[in-house]
Formats: sequence, structure tokens, C-alpha cells
Amino acid sequence: DHTFDAIAQRDYYALAGVLKDSRYALTPLLPPGGHRDAQAALAELRPRLVAEIGARWLAQAARLADYLSAVAELAEVPRRRDGEAQADFELRQQSDDLALARVAHARNLELARLRTWRDLARRPHGDRRHPLQAFASYLNAPAEWPARARALTADRAERAPLGDAIVLADFRTDDFAGWVTVGEAFGHAPRARDLVAVDQEGRAVVRFWPGRMAQSAGDSPRLQGSLLSRNFRIDRRFLWVKVAGERCRINVVVEGFNVIRDPIYGGLRRGVDEAAPTWLRFDVGAWRGSIAYLQLQDLRTGDPGDESDRSAPGFIALQQALLTDSDAAPEVDPLPAAVTLLGPTLPQGAEALAHAYAAATERALARWMERGADGSLDEVEARWLNFLARHRLLDDATASPLRQLVRGVDAAIAEVPSIPALRDGEGLDEHLYVRGEHRQLGPLVPRAGLTALGSDPAAYRQGSGRLALARELTAPDHPLVARVFVNRAWQHLFGAGLVPTSDNFGALGEPPSHPALLDALARDFVADGWSLKRLLRRLTLTSTYRMASAHPDPHAATIDGTLRLMHRARVRRLDGETLRDALLALAGRLDRRLGGPSVAVHLTPFMDGRGRPGHSGPLDGAGRRSVYQEVRRNFLNPLFLAFDTPIPFATVGRRNVSNVPAQSLALMNDPLVHELSKAFAERALRDKDGEPRARVAAMLQDAWQRPPRHGEVDAAHAFVREQAAAHRTELDALPPWADLAHALVNAKDFLFVR
Repeated sequence: DHTFDAIAQRDYYALAGVLKDSRYALTPLLPPGGHRDAQAALAELRPRLVAEIGARWLAQAARLADYLSAVAELAEVPRRRDGEAQADFELRQQSDDLALARVAHARNLELARLRTWRDLARRPHGDRRHPLQAFASYLNAPAEWPARARALTADRAERAPLGDAIVLADFRTDDFAGWVTVGEAFGHAPRARDLVAVDQEGRAVVRFWPGRMAQSAGDSPRLQGSLLSRNFRIDRRFLWVKVAGERCRINVVVEGFNVIRDPIYGGLRRGVDEAAPTWLRFDVGAWRGSIAYLQLQDLRTGDPGDESDRSAPGFIALQQALLTDSDAAPEVDPLPAAVTLLGPTLPQGAEALAHAYAAATERALARWMERGADGSLDEVEARWLNFLARHRLLDDATASPLRQLVRGVDAAIAEVPSIPALRDGEGLDEHLYVRGEHRQLGPLVPRAGLTALGSDPAAYRQGSGRLALARELTAPDHPLVARVFVNRAWQHLFGAGLVPTSDNFGALGEPPSHPALLDALARDFVADGWSLKRLLRRLTLTSTYRMASAHPDPHAATIDGTLRLMHRARVRRLDGETLRDALLALAGRLDRRLGGPSVAVHLTPFMDGRGRPGHSGPLDGAGRRSVYQEVRRNFLNPLFLAFDTPIPFATVGRRNVSNVPAQSLALMNDPLVHELSKAFAERALRDKDGEPRARVAAMLQDAWQRPPRHGEVDAAHAFVREQAAAHRTELDALPPWADLAHALVNAKDFLFVR
């Protein structure tokens, strides 16, 4: 009843498909019911807000021609010339500011808006996708404009051949079938709804979409969430995605590996910060043949190692995703955007161009208002309006009661943290690896449980099979999980498990010392609702747990030398984390608060190498318990390493327990031990200002957690007197008492629980 047959190779791959097909996602911790009320209120206010924003923007669009015409009168933005003195450059800047102010005053224009228009329109827009390319081309070379206009209208771009491209998503027509939404941001389906909101300054925030997209901010930019694609095999070199967004990212997760960082995996994460839909390319040729999925993330919580700015809400929208061997963008505008926006015959002269841009803007805004925020513009119109909105060229900063109301409702959507969680996939069968070589794929092995445990393969065909596995493992009559759990708890409290090989309950492990006890504890554990607290309470209240580590009968050790029968308690050495916490407690500096962020690792001059953190944490870890200390695999705490804290490369069911000279050297020389020993002595001097022997006795009691034995107080008191003489100090000075504190924490009575 305590061993199992070795799991067959085929069982291994059947279970691998179950465990592999999971989706790691940062999941927002939403309040009960989410933000449904706020979303419903925003949806009700949306038509009124669209009407107000549209009316005000139309009023500004009517003056757009005046601004562009004024820009034509202005010189380029002054830039410092090579070798030019700073004073001369500042003089030219002042002259330019005066000229800008004169033109703004003469035409009754807003100075700041005119400056923005001049800065943007005077840039050389060589990108044929930019709608302002025509006006910028005219300003940069007015005499060459007729020829340039003819070249623009004759410009025809052909779509790059896609060959045998694999379409992963086209949300212009597709729904979310096979995709997984996390949180509230993405809703239940792709949509053409534009983002219409109000920022903290009361300004309108609008993002325009060309048709249906999988978008995260259709209701509010404060909503958070992720969108995860179905699994796909990387059969082409390039992954192309057409996305738009701000302060968001898109990840390509290969074989479930989510730690996407340079130098190897950095290309699998891309930040998205472009208001208009743009094709992004991922070179995934290095992972050809692997299984992957996409993550679109609109979250205020960053991925591990992600140092991007998350201080403000963002948004992300995906329209298409495909795999192809072509390194050219899957599609381009057939005509330059300016030609599509202004018409096939481009106007001649600054005034005519300015009025054409104004008319095109008014047409696009009128069509947007007519269709509402749920309608759609064509791609060039959406790109142009996004350009105007992003640079606040149509903004009316005047506050209104409606905007204040929308802002207040939107503020009810709380900003919540996100935690890493696993989500079910759509199901994945693993190939058998021939001779263990992952490039030599054998037949597919249908996902299933372990036949050695009598699993029902049919139960694993829904989804990935993870839910079936969880139900099977936690079934009341399952012979393994509860017994393993109880054994780990016993091992933690007693120093060794009822099954000594806690990582191996199989044929190669050791049998339990008390099988009936293990089974009884497992049954009670399940009956108590798998409550760890109740299990620990039951174990710690037993007479076995309260036994001493010494036995009065000398023959007991002969009968039970390995303590398999538990005739006495084991002598146990403190692990590194408990040792550190005990030192902090003695020093009076242990912070017992629960929760909070990790404390950065303290870096010594000897802790160097790739990935070294930019800053060091405090030596004492801010007094927080060891469980709150940051763990970096390449920069581990030296004191912990000396006391057998495992290196975090793999799970460890039972730690090694050694007693080696390095531990004594660490306690003798570690700076933290010296600092906390000194603090322990300072506390003793504060608390016991009277008779030195009483102070010594109190320190022995605190350090060793037992009353001092005969002669120990005398020996310690004599040691303090000797150290005072060696330091040439008074008996009540700090140095001799710090030496005593240091000696006490180096003693076996401090390191071992008897």
C-alpha cells in the first residue's frame, strides 16, 4: 500500500501534454462583481460624450486651415548650428518666438496650438502612411511641389506576396473562438467601438479604430486584462501582428516559457506605443517547430524583469496576426495616405492644401459623430484623427459638467494589482521523443493521467486535462496526494517524514515507518477540508512532538538508533532563514508585519556577475522576516548558502542538513552577525542597567531559550570581565557585551533545537 509501479514512458508523455498546455497570465484581482456598474454607466453616457466632443472638435477643425496657412508663413524650428555659441542660439530662439507670437496674434490663433502645428508640419514626413506627408512635402520644397504632387498621386504600392502564410487571427471578421480573455478589458468579442474617455485633466481622450479589433479599452482605459491566443506551431520564420496601443506589450510565449528577457528571448516581447494600427514583426525562426501562443497585455503590473512605465492606463488593440516566411509587411496602403485622405488630385499651394486638410477632417468627424463611437472609419481617416487626437490639435480644454461626470464614473474603476495564475488551454497532445531527442518526434500520445494510478483517459479529453488531473489528485480516495502532503508536514515539524524519501513514494523510495498512522492522518486531512492549520494543530498537540531529544533509558538508542520508532525527538539545526530571523529577534529588530513587497538583496563586493541588480538592499533586510527577502538565483545570501539553503534551480522536497566548518566561519565573520550581535548587546544594556550577573543570565535565557545551567552564568560573567580588560573599557561599556552576544549566537545551544 505504499509503493507504485514505475511510470511507463508513454504515461510520461501523456501527462506531459496535460501539464504543458497551460497559460500563465497576470490576472487582475477584481472586486466582487467587477466594475459592471461603472461600465454600464459609461456606456449610457457615451453617446452624449461623443456628441459633445464631436461638436467641439468640429469647431476646431473649422480653423484647421488657418493654422496650416499660418505655418506656411513661419520658418523652420531653429536648431543649433555646428560651432554656434549658446548665446547666439538663444537669441535666434527668442526671435523665432516673437515671430510665432506675431503670426498667432495677427490671425487670432492659440500660440501653443500654432507652435505644435509648426513643429509637426515642418517635419519631413517621408512615410507614405502619414496623412500629413503632402503638406510637409510642400513646406520643405514649395517650388518642387507640382512634380512631387504628381509623383504622390502616381505612387502605387503592391501588397507583398504572402505565399503560404498561416492566418492566426483576423478580427475584422473572426470572434474569440479558441482565445482566452483574462480580466475585464477585452470584453467578450472583438468590436469596432472607439475609445472615448476623459483624462485626469478633464481633456477628451479618443482613439479611432478602422473596423473591428480585439481591443482592451472599449469601455474605459482603466480596465485591465489580457488576451491569450490559441496554441499554434511555429512553422514559418516571421510572426506579423497588426496592433495599436499605448503603454502595453505583446509577448510570444514559446513552449510555455514566460520569462521573456534579453539576451536570448528579448525579441519575443514588444512594447506597443503607436495609436494607429501598425504591423510589428517577430523573428521566431529560432523556435521553428515549437508550440507558442500570443499574450496581449493591458496591465498596470509589469512582467518579471519588465521595467516599462506603468504609471498611467494604456490600451492595446489587435486586428490581424499571421505566420509567413516573408520579411515584408503583409499589406501596405495602395496609395499614399495623403492621396487617400485629400483625393486623387492634390491641391496646389499652401492655402488650397490647408483647406483640403480641414475639409477632410470635418468629413471624418461628421461621419464619426453620425455613426457614434460604435461605428468605424476607414483606415486613413482613423490614422489622421488619431494623429490629431494624440497631439491634442483639436482639444478644447474647457471643462464641462458632462466631462466631470464621466471622469467621476471612470474613477470608480479601481486600479487593482495582478498576480500570476495558470489558465486552462484548449488541449495539447505531446509527441513521443525518440530516444529522448526532442527533434526526433515519434507518434502523438493522447493526453491522459497515469495508468499506474488507474486514471480514466476519457476524463482528460476536455480542455487541456488539467482540471481532470486536479480532480483526480484531490479525490478523497486518491492514494497519493494527501499522504505526500501529510508526510511533508510531518517532516517539517519532526525533522524527518514518516516516509523518509519525501520526494519518492515509489518503488525506489523507502517504505513508511508507520503506514497506518500515515493513512489515518491523510484521511483526517481530507475530511478536514485539506486544512493545513488543522493538520499542524493536530501534530503539534501530540506527546510525540513534545518529547525531549534525550531519553533516560540508555538502551533505547541501541534498539532505535535511527529514530525510526521516534523514541525521542531529533536534535535539529536551525536552517539559514530561521537563524537570520532568530538573530533579528534577539537584536530587537525583527519586523513581524505580514505582507508587503520583497526587500532587495544585500550585495557584497564579492557578489558580481551578469544581471547584478542596480542597487543593494540594506544589510539587515530592513528587519523583514526572511520570507520577504528577495531571492536572485545568481546573487544568493552567503549566510543562507552556508546553512544549506537550496539553490533555486529546482524544487527540493527535503533540504540537506550539514554541520561543516563553513558555518562556524560564517557566524564568526559575517557582517550581519556582527551587527545584530552588537544590537543584542545594546538591548541587554538598555533592559538590564543594574547588576551584571542578572544581565548575563537574561542574555543566556534569550539566546538559548532555556534557563542557564550551573556554572554558565559564572563563565559568561568572567568572559565579560576578561573582554572589558582586553578592550580597556568599563564593565558596562558596549564592546565586552557585544563580544558575549557574539559568543552566545556561535554556541551549539543557539544553533540547535534540542
